[in-house]
Amino acid sequence: MTPVVKRLWQPGVTALGLFYTAVMGYIVLRPLLRLPFIVVMLPLATLAFFAFSLGHALWTMGGRRALLFLGLTFGISLLFESVGVLTGWPYGPYHYTDRLGAKLFGLVPPLIPIAWFMMAYPSQVLVERLTGGGGQEGIGQAIWRAGLSAMAITGWDLMMDPLMVASGHWVWEVKGGYFGIPAQNYAGWLITTFTFFLLYRLLTRHQPARPWGPSSARFQALPIGAYVITWLANVLIALEAGRTGVAVAGFFGMGSFALLGLGRLTTVDQGRHRGPRTED
Repeated sequence: MTPVVKRLWQPGVTALGLFYTAVMGYIVLRPLLRLPFIVVMLPLATLAFFAFSLGHALWTMGGRRALLFLGLTFGISLLFESVGVLTGWPYGPYHYTDRLGAKLFGLVPPLIPIAWFMMAYPSQVLVERLTGGGGQEGIGQAIWRAGLSAMAITGWDLMMDPLMVASGHWVWEVKGGYFGIPAQNYAGWLITTFTFFLLYRLLTRHQPARPWGPSSARFQALPIGAYVITWLANVLIALEAGRTGVAVAGFFGMGSFALLGLGRLTTVDQGRHRGPRTED
């Protein structure tokens, strides 16, 4: 990495986070201010969040760990999603429409595994901060933190799935008890996410992180801010869509992690130190 790129990396990642916030702000405010509907806003928000998460991970975790986490998240989520569309396991019977574009293997749009990673990374950073992770951990700790991370990202789907179904992005072929979504879907989310979170932890237990450079506590906490913003935006979107029940479920489900993370953000140390506190 050249000195210029290294100097601009953290400001660039921060800018991506601000851009994601601006796009989500537009999505939230559009119906209130009667702004024009822009069809690319959803994929734009997804790609901006993905780029932010990947850029932040590369800097704080180092290239090897970041790419391993990306590969595990992308590959395992795509595998589970493809099996899910073909067989109905583990989420229940469903299929994607054409609203998210072309599909990998004719089954899953590329934006889906991208979205798994974009939320998996801040969910893991949040859990690391809440549980005081950052050093070597035993297998029991790895299982515990992987389980908490799986719950943190599944809390997001409490809102995302009903909203995306209502928008016609995918279709459930059975009528489920959770706002039309099968409860099995959330067990499937926990299985999928626990799998890649745990595999990552087990594969990196004895490998020290090699961050690309020093970063402030504030920079390291940016993914927590992105998690909180995603939570607030989706609650507001659900309320605007008249899905009060979905908003309430998401407020408490994802919000239980977001509010704890927000509490951590208010006490972020202003000093700088080397290495990622939020990654093991």
